[in-house]
Amino acid sequence: EAKDGRAVLVMPWRTMTLVGTTETRFSGDPAQVRPLPAEVEYLLRTFHRYFPESDMQVRDQFAGLRVLPLAHGAAFHRPRETLCRTDAPEQPRLVSIYGGKLTGYRPTALRTLERVESVLGRALPVPGEGGPLPGGDFPGDLVPLARTLEGQHRLDHVAAMRLVRLYGSEADAVV
Repeated sequence: EAKDGRAVLVMPWRTMTLVGTTETRFSGDPAQVRPLPAEVEYLLRTFHRYFPESDMQVRDQFAGLRVLPLAHGAAFHRPRETLCRTDAPEQPRLVSIYGGKLTGYRPTALRTLERVESVLGRALPVPGEGGPLPGGDFPGDLVPLARTLEGQHRLDHVAAMRLVRLYGSEADAVV
Protein backbone atom coordinates (compact mmCIF):
# COMPACT_ATOMS: atom_id res chain seq x y z
CA GLU A 1 0.00 0.00 0.00
CA ALA A 2 1.32 3.42 -0.93
CA LYS A 3 1.30 6.28 1.57
CA ASP A 4 -1.84 7.66 -0.06
CA GLY A 5 -3.66 4.34 0.44
CA ARG A 6 -3.61 3.16 -3.17
CA ALA A 7 -2.56 -0.42 -3.84
CA VAL A 8 0.69 -1.03 -5.69
CA LEU A 9 1.68 -4.46 -6.95
CA VAL A 10 5.17 -5.90 -7.03
CA MET A 11 5.53 -9.24 -8.73
CA PRO A 12 8.27 -11.31 -10.31
CA TRP A 13 8.20 -11.63 -14.08
CA ARG A 14 10.85 -13.73 -15.80
CA THR A 15 14.15 -12.35 -14.49
CA MET A 16 12.67 -8.96 -13.60
CA THR A 17 10.11 -7.40 -11.29
CA LEU A 18 6.94 -5.66 -12.39
CA VAL A 19 5.79 -2.70 -10.33
CA GLY A 20 2.44 -1.04 -10.89
CA THR A 21 -0.10 0.27 -11.32
CA THR A 22 -1.41 3.79 -11.36
CA GLU A 23 -4.80 5.11 -12.33
CA THR A 24 -4.47 8.39 -14.14
CA ARG A 25 -7.24 9.87 -16.25
CA PHE A 26 -6.36 10.19 -19.90
CA SER A 27 -8.39 11.85 -22.60
CA GLY A 28 -5.95 12.19 -25.49
CA ASP A 29 -5.10 10.05 -28.48
CA PRO A 30 -4.89 6.41 -27.27
CA ALA A 31 -1.86 5.88 -29.52
CA GLN A 32 0.00 8.48 -27.44
CA VAL A 33 -0.58 7.00 -23.98
CA ARG A 34 2.68 6.75 -22.04
CA PRO A 35 3.61 6.49 -18.37
CA LEU A 36 4.04 9.95 -16.89
CA PRO A 37 7.34 10.71 -15.13
CA ALA A 38 5.34 11.46 -11.96
CA GLU A 39 3.75 7.99 -12.12
CA VAL A 40 7.15 6.30 -12.47
CA GLU A 41 8.50 8.30 -9.52
CA TYR A 42 5.41 7.42 -7.46
CA LEU A 43 5.86 3.70 -8.10
CA LEU A 44 9.60 3.80 -7.42
CA ARG A 45 9.06 5.74 -4.19
CA THR A 46 6.49 3.20 -3.03
CA PHE A 47 8.69 0.27 -4.06
CA HIS A 48 11.71 1.63 -2.15
CA ARG A 49 9.52 2.21 0.91
CA TYR A 50 9.13 -1.59 1.19
CA PHE A 51 12.43 -2.64 -0.40
CA PRO A 52 14.89 0.06 0.73
CA GLU A 53 17.99 -2.05 0.01
CA SER A 54 17.00 -2.74 -3.59
CA ASP A 55 19.10 -1.31 -6.38
CA MET A 56 16.25 -1.73 -8.85
CA GLN A 57 16.56 0.14 -12.11
CA VAL A 58 13.77 0.89 -14.56
CA ARG A 59 14.42 -1.16 -17.69
CA ASP A 60 11.14 -0.46 -19.42
CA GLN A 61 7.72 0.98 -18.81
CA PHE A 62 4.33 0.67 -20.39
CA ALA A 63 0.86 2.08 -20.10
CA GLY A 64 -2.59 0.98 -21.15
CA LEU A 65 -6.10 2.31 -21.17
CA ARG A 66 -9.22 0.84 -19.65
CA VAL A 67 -12.58 2.00 -20.93
CA LEU A 68 -14.81 3.29 -18.17
CA PRO A 69 -18.38 4.51 -18.54
CA LEU A 70 -19.60 7.96 -17.69
CA ALA A 71 -21.99 8.12 -14.77
CA HIS A 72 -24.25 11.18 -14.90
CA GLY A 73 -21.56 13.16 -16.70
CA ALA A 74 -18.86 12.30 -14.17
CA ALA A 75 -16.12 9.71 -14.39
CA PHE A 76 -16.90 6.21 -13.21
CA HIS A 77 -16.35 6.17 -9.44
CA ARG A 78 -15.46 2.50 -8.96
CA PRO A 79 -12.85 1.71 -11.63
CA ARG A 80 -12.50 -1.95 -10.66
CA GLU A 81 -16.23 -2.59 -10.92
CA THR A 82 -17.60 -4.11 -14.10
CA LEU A 83 -20.74 -2.77 -15.71
CA CYS A 84 -22.68 -4.80 -18.23
CA ARG A 85 -25.55 -2.98 -19.84
CA THR A 86 -27.53 -2.35 -22.98
CA ASP A 87 -26.89 1.32 -23.37
CA ALA A 88 -27.33 2.16 -27.03
CA PRO A 89 -31.01 3.00 -27.60
CA GLU A 90 -30.47 3.07 -31.35
CA GLN A 91 -29.09 -0.49 -31.16
CA PRO A 92 -31.00 -2.20 -28.35
CA ARG A 93 -29.31 -5.51 -29.08
CA LEU A 94 -25.83 -4.13 -28.32
CA VAL A 95 -24.54 -5.29 -24.93
CA SER A 96 -21.56 -3.32 -23.60
CA ILE A 97 -19.10 -4.20 -20.85
CA TYR A 98 -17.13 -1.47 -19.06
CA GLY A 99 -14.38 -1.50 -16.45
CA GLY A 100 -13.45 -4.61 -14.56
CA LYS A 101 -10.38 -6.76 -14.37
CA LEU A 102 -9.29 -9.83 -16.27
CA THR A 103 -9.35 -11.87 -13.06
CA GLY A 104 -13.12 -11.48 -12.90
CA TYR A 105 -13.77 -12.64 -16.45
CA ARG A 106 -15.95 -15.65 -15.50
CA PRO A 107 -18.50 -13.75 -13.40
CA THR A 108 -18.48 -11.01 -16.04
CA ALA A 109 -19.14 -13.58 -18.77
CA LEU A 110 -22.08 -15.04 -16.82
CA ARG A 111 -23.60 -11.58 -16.22
CA THR A 112 -23.12 -10.78 -19.90
CA LEU A 113 -24.92 -13.98 -20.92
CA GLU A 114 -27.81 -13.07 -18.62
CA ARG A 115 -28.01 -9.65 -20.27
CA VAL A 116 -27.92 -11.21 -23.74
CA GLU A 117 -30.74 -13.55 -22.72
CA SER A 118 -32.75 -10.52 -21.64
CA VAL A 119 -32.07 -8.73 -24.92
CA LEU A 120 -32.94 -11.79 -27.01
CA GLY A 121 -35.94 -12.70 -24.87
CA ARG A 122 -34.93 -16.33 -24.63
CA ALA A 123 -32.73 -18.62 -22.59
CA LEU A 124 -29.28 -19.59 -23.78
CA PRO A 125 -27.52 -22.88 -23.08
CA VAL A 126 -26.15 -22.95 -19.55
CA PRO A 127 -22.35 -22.79 -19.66
CA GLY A 128 -20.35 -25.38 -17.79
CA GLU A 129 -18.61 -24.65 -14.55
CA GLY A 130 -15.71 -23.41 -16.58
CA GLY A 131 -12.72 -25.55 -17.18
CA PRO A 132 -9.21 -24.29 -17.42
CA LEU A 133 -8.26 -21.55 -19.81
CA PRO A 134 -6.67 -22.67 -23.09
CA GLY A 135 -3.30 -24.16 -22.26
CA GLY A 136 -4.21 -24.76 -18.62
CA ASP A 137 -5.31 -28.37 -19.00
CA PHE A 138 -2.35 -30.06 -17.31
CA PRO A 139 -1.65 -31.18 -13.73
CA GLY A 140 0.35 -28.06 -12.87
CA ASP A 141 4.00 -29.06 -13.21
CA LEU A 142 5.57 -27.21 -16.13
CA VAL A 143 8.78 -29.27 -16.24
CA PRO A 144 7.25 -32.35 -17.94
CA LEU A 145 5.62 -30.09 -20.54
CA ALA A 146 8.95 -28.40 -21.19
CA ARG A 147 10.79 -31.72 -21.48
CA THR A 148 8.26 -32.92 -24.05
CA LEU A 149 8.83 -29.75 -26.08
CA GLU A 150 12.59 -30.14 -25.79
CA GLY A 151 12.41 -33.67 -27.19
CA GLN A 152 9.88 -33.01 -29.93
CA HIS A 153 11.32 -29.75 -31.23
CA ARG A 154 14.99 -29.85 -30.20
CA LEU A 155 14.62 -26.80 -27.99
CA ASP A 156 16.92 -25.94 -25.13
CA HIS A 157 15.44 -26.07 -21.64
CA VAL A 158 15.28 -22.28 -21.16
CA ALA A 159 13.31 -21.77 -24.38
CA ALA A 160 10.98 -24.68 -23.63
CA MET A 161 10.29 -23.42 -20.09
CA ARG A 162 9.55 -19.94 -21.40
CA LEU A 163 7.05 -21.34 -23.90
CA VAL A 164 5.23 -23.52 -21.38
CA ARG A 165 5.10 -20.66 -18.85
CA LEU A 166 3.43 -18.49 -21.46
CA TYR A 167 1.25 -21.03 -23.27
CA GLY A 168 0.95 -24.11 -21.05
CA SER A 169 -0.21 -27.17 -22.97
CA GLU A 170 -0.68 -24.98 -26.08
CA ALA A 171 3.09 -24.40 -26.34
CA ASP A 172 3.45 -27.24 -28.83
CA ALA A 173 0.99 -25.53 -31.19
CA VAL A 174 2.92 -22.27 -30.84
CA VAL A 175 6.17 -23.98 -31.81
